[in-house]
Amino acid sequence: MSDTRVLVRDFDYDTDTGFVYGTWSKGVYFGGLSYDSRKQEWFSRHHVYVTGKIKTAQIKVAYLENAPEVLVGYAVAEDGCFDWIFIKSGYREQGITWLLMKALGPADRIDPDQLTRAGQAILIKHPMKETT
Repeated sequence: MSDTRVLVRDFDYDTDTGFVYGTWSKGVYFGGLSYDSRKQEWFSRHHVYVTGKIKTAQIKVAYLENAPEVLVGYAVAEDGCFDWIFIKSGYREQGITWLLMKALGPADRIDPDQLTRAGQAILIKHPMKETT
């Protein structure tokens, strides 16, 4: 972890897509509340889901002020619903999630299909509605 400030900017398709693809599906699969034994099939379906979200959702990216190419997290929201928030492990519990959520603007629900054990623990402290 670095002592440098973390800033937030809009998602850049050309530079940030690999980071999102490389973390979102793995985070949901390995940190999820349920386990699908058909791993390859699950990842293929989730890749399609992430591809769609990248095209339609609002995405904010957190990066290091003194090294803008170093991404430390991102958040995805659409239609008042947080779809996914990811923070690299060395940068967690520093308020970056809240910076990203604030940058995305009002959202009062989470997508339960994307919820992980870590996300569930956060929701216990800071309740939100799940989408139906």
